[in-house]
Amino acid sequence: MKKTISIALLALIATSGFSQTKKSKKDAATTVAPAAAVAAVPTDATTAAVKTAPPLTEDQKKQIKGINKDFKSSKEKVEADATLSADQKKSQIKELSKAKSNKIKGIVTPEQYQEMKASHKEKNKE
Repeated sequence: MKKTISIALLALIATSGFSQTKKSKKDAATTVAPAAAVAAVPTDATTAAVKTAPPLTEDQKKQIKGINKDFKSSKEKVEADATLSADQKKSQIKELSKAKSNKIKGIVTPEQYQEMKASHKEKNKE
């Protein structure tokens, strides 16, 4: 008797667990955003700059691709360096990232740079 009740209870729990539906990304996007996320929304000036920014030229894309490639190889060298502590690695990678950003800022217009930042933020949200 106890065995059949245990099996029935286990079956009930298992089926109810599998009947839960997962929210899709589309459904998750329609939920109400918390106050912290609302505060992170770009200003109207930033949004306007992003919408009016001209697209990157092929030359700009090629230069940025080279900068990203150099950054990636430098970052991998720092990460592989066993003589550095975790804090030193973090600090050096942060410096490399700043240098990369400054190089990219020298190639693109301020509007294009804002658009790139907004695009990266959007990608990182997902």
